[in-house]
Amino acid sequence: MYQKISIIGTGLIGGSLALLLKKILPDVNLIGVDLPSVIQNLPSDSPFDKVFDSNDISEALKDSELIFLGLPISGIIEILPQVMSDSKEGAVICDLGSVNASILKEAEKNLIPGKYFIGGHPIGGSEGEGFNDASADYLDGVRFMLSPASNVPKEILKNLSDFLTKLNFEVHVMDSVIHDRIIAYTSHLPQFISTALTLSIGQIDDSEKTVGRGMYSMTRLASSPPKIWNDIIRFNNKEIREAISVFTAFLSEIENDILDGSISEKFDSAAELKKKIRGEN
Repeated sequence: MYQKISIIGTGLIGGSLALLLKKILPDVNLIGVDLPSVIQNLPSDSPFDKVFDSNDISEALKDSELIFLGLPISGIIEILPQVMSDSKEGAVICDLGSVNASILKEAEKNLIPGKYFIGGHPIGGSEGEGFNDASADYLDGVRFMLSPASNVPKEILKNLSDFLTKLNFEVHVMDSVIHDRIIAYTSHLPQFISTALTLSIGQIDDSEKTVGRGMYSMTRLASSPPKIWNDIIRFNNKEIREAISVFTAFLSEIENDILDGSISEKFDSAAELKKKIRGEN
């Protein structure tokens, strides 16, 4: 389907996608693009058939039929005009960011007939960063959200969806604005809960002596790199604040329920919702 694929950004997401691609489709010609300092530190057995300095994007994209943008959100927005311009006719460009509306808005400004942008978001969820933390298993079987630009024909969207399904992704197509609001609750809010919980536990002396598995799992995201989250906060600010507001309102309700001894209803409701959210019904 796609014989030559370029991935701009070889960190956790881009690197994991590259490893997954080569695991399932070893004959694909896979090109990696990143900063010189990153390229020189890639292992000799990296999944890329060839790597390019980010100053040589034009050459890196030559003849690539599918281009993934695995950069921070601001980097994706900055590089989009050049990628649109330098890519071949018929190329499909898909980002790997966690916020879609702002990226899609920039893509719409730079649309070129015969070239197609499809917003993307593989929902991994990890506190790691960089190629050293990448693995094929990290993205294997996760949901991959798609938000196509206005000029994308159904056939082009289906081709990418089928390709991602072949890579074992669970593909869903969603409006970018709706995506960003939902993801603020399901992906971004957990990060801030983990951060706040860890800070709260840190106020108690000797707390590390009494931690168990529940605490470990709920505080895992507290070590996420802040530079990634600065971008996410910038481009999904309103939606994140809404999600935090809803969460804190429920915390206040739970506090009141504890005072009057009526917490069982919240536990029962949450248990049922958990089954639905996790597909356990």
